Amino acid sequence: MKSPHILEGDQAAAKCPGRALIVALDGVPPEAADYLLHRKPELCFVHLDDPDAAGHEYGWRSPEQCTAVARCDKYLGTLLSAIEKAGTLDETLLFVVSDHGGGKISNFGHGDAENPDYSHPLTTTVPWICCGPGIKHGHEIRTEVCICDTAATIAFMLGFEIPEAWQGKVVRDALSIH
Repeated sequence: MKSPHILEGDQAAAKCPGRALIVALDGVPPEAADYLLHRKPELCFVHLDDPDAAGHEYGWRSPEQCTAVARCDKYLGTLLSAIEKAGTLDETLLFVVSDHGGGKISNFGHGDAENPDYSHPLTTTVPWICCGPGIKHGHEIRTEVCICDTAATIAFMLGFEIPEAWQGKVVRDALSIH
């Protein structure tokens, strides 16, 4: 198990002024949960690579990948419990996303750019789940969402202006604020 990589102070200021940033890699939710509980960062990124790594190594929907998904579900519960115990749940904006889907072209990869099926929905469709202040409760998003929209939506929710050059757009269908 790896330790979380934590940027604070000058390091964090270089990445996001006035914020703390934590990146947790490969199944370290106990450390990330402890950090969330005691440090209460203004900005946090937790990366759980287990399902992706298992999918690439053992195949899409393999028993190993399904076990990794179940493990990450527990990790997410651990993180949410820490946020709740810290008293910051009501002000926490949470996104759960994946970098790609899988299962159509290659059972182990991201698809094949030479193959016209590369952009098949099984490869490009990802879970995009969000909750917190400013997010519609119990709402199913009816508009198309791209993984690039995650950064734009988070930046918008944090009050930043979205550069025109960004490919991603704010997923306004998910928001209760505009």
